[in-house]
Amino acid sequence: MNNLRNFVLIITKTLIGVENGLSKIKPPGFIPFNEIKNILFLRTDRIGDAVNTVVLCEIIKKNFPSKRLYILASPYNAFVFQRLLEIGIIEKIYKLNLTRKTSKYYHPLILPLLSPLEIMLHFFFSTNASINEVSNRLKGEQVDLLVDLVGMRRSLIIKRKANIRYSIGMCPGFGWLHTYSEPATWIYPERKLIVDRYLSVLSRAIQVKFEKKVSLALLPIREPIKLVKEKYDLLFYVGGGSLRKLPLSRLIDLVKLLSKKGLKILMIDDSSHKTISKIPQLKAIDFVSHQITIEEIAWIAQEKCQLILIFDGGMAHYLSTFNKALVIFGPGDHEIWAPWDKNGYAIKKVYPNDIVVKQSQERKHRIFFKKVRCCPCFDIGCLEKTCLDFNQNELNYIAENIMEMMNEDQWQ
Repeated sequence: MNNLRNFVLIITKTLIGVENGLSKIKPPGFIPFNEIKNILFLRTDRIGDAVNTVVLCEIIKKNFPSKRLYILASPYNAFVFQRLLEIGIIEKIYKLNLTRKTSKYYHPLILPLLSPLEIMLHFFFSTNASINEVSNRLKGEQVDLLVDLVGMRRSLIIKRKANIRYSIGMCPGFGWLHTYSEPATWIYPERKLIVDRYLSVLSRAIQVKFEKKVSLALLPIREPIKLVKEKYDLLFYVGGGSLRKLPLSRLIDLVKLLSKKGLKILMIDDSSHKTISKIPQLKAIDFVSHQITIEEIAWIAQEKCQLILIFDGGMAHYLSTFNKALVIFGPGDHEIWAPWDKNGYAIKKVYPNDIVVKQSQERKHRIFFKKVRCCPCFDIGCLEKTCLDFNQNELNYIAENIMEMMNEDQWQ
C-alpha cells in the first residue's frame, strides 16, 4: 500500500513539474470579470464537494448579483443544488456522468500514465455522445467562463466543444490549456477550508476579492414519509465507505460507551445498512432500518436530534448544515475538509497521544483527529488504520466532547 501511495505521489509531482515548466512558456492568464455574464461550475463528483460548491455559489451571487450561474453536476449530486435553483441563485442544472469506466485490462499502477494520453485523444477526437450532447446545450447558454472545481481534464473537452472562451482549472499536467490554472485542490500547499481555497483561486484568477457573506449552505430538506416521533440526544450517522470509519470493533465499543452515558441515540446507516446490522441492540439506542433519503436524514438531524456524531465525508458536510456536529477524522485532511465555517476553526483541546479537538468559531462544530505521520494520505488508506484505531481512553475523549457540546446549548 505504501508503494502505491509513493507511486501516485511521484506521478502527480511529475505532472505538476511538467505544468510548472509549461506555465513559464505560457503564463496563466487572468479573467476579465467585468466581461463575464454566464459562469458554469463543473461539479461532477461527490455530495460533500457539491455542498461546498453551494456555499461558493451563494457567496458569488451575493457579491455579484448580475452574474448568471450554471451547474454541470453528476446524476448523483445534482439534487444538492435544487434549492439554489428554486430560489434563483442558479439558472439551470445540467447532468453528466463523467465517471471514468476503466478497461479491466488496465493495471492500476499504469493508469496515471494512460489517463493523460486518453484525454488528449478525446480532446481532439471525442465521440462521447453524452459530452457532445451537453456541450451543444451549453452553447445555447452562451457560457463565458467555465470553472472546473473537480480538477478533471474532461472539462477541457467541454470547454472546446461548448465554445467557452475562458476557463479556470486545477488539473495537473494540463492546466496550461486553461486560461488560469493552479495545482489540483487536494495536493495544493495552501491548507485551509476548501471553500476558502476556491475563493482564493477565483480571486487570483479574476483579480477581485469576495466578502464571505454566507454562513450556511442552502440545501434541500424534507420531512420523512415514515415519521420519527421521538426526540434524541444524538444522531450517529455510520454510513459511507469503511476507509474513514472506525474499525468495527472500536465502533461497537464507542456505541456501548455512549449508551452507558445515558444518551438517547438514533443510529442511521446508508442504504446498504452494512454497519448497523452488526451493532448489538443496546438500551436507549434506536435504528433506522428502512430506506431513507439524505434530505429526510437532514430533517431528522434538524428537528429530532440535539447533536450529530459522524465520520468525515460528504454526509458530514450535508448534515452539519442543519445541526451542530462532532466529526471524527481519519485519512482525510481536516484543514481542508472540516464542515464549512466562515470564521474557521481553532484548537479546543489537546489530549495525550496527539489527539486534537478543534472547534469552529461561528457554528461551534468540533472535529476530532489523531496526528499521525502519514495523515492525510489523500484517501489511499491502509489496513492498519493508525489514524482511526483509537484506544479506550481516546474513545472516552470522544464521549467527553459529546457531553460538553450538548451542555453548551440545551435542546429546545
